[in-house]
Amino acid sequence: MNTIAKILYIPAVLLLGIISGFIAWLLHINVIAFAVLVAGTINLIAGFTLSYYFLKKEKLNNSPSDSFKKEVSYRS
Repeated sequence: MNTIAKILYIPAVLLLGIISGFIAWLLHINVIAFAVLVAGTINLIAGFTLSYYFLKKEKLNNSPSDSFKKEVSYRS
């Protein structure tokens, strides 16, 4: 996980949790349960998105053609 994602991830989850808590308070829903539910959902979505992004980025960086080029350059 890169530094920018680490810096932005926690405040974003907290901010969305606070917003969802305020909406729950306005709608007279159990605030804590609603905030935890929304923050958990956001965590899941962000986790899957970040993991997909970094796996895709890693696959692009470690493509077979690159490793083949490196191997050929080492041999010559």
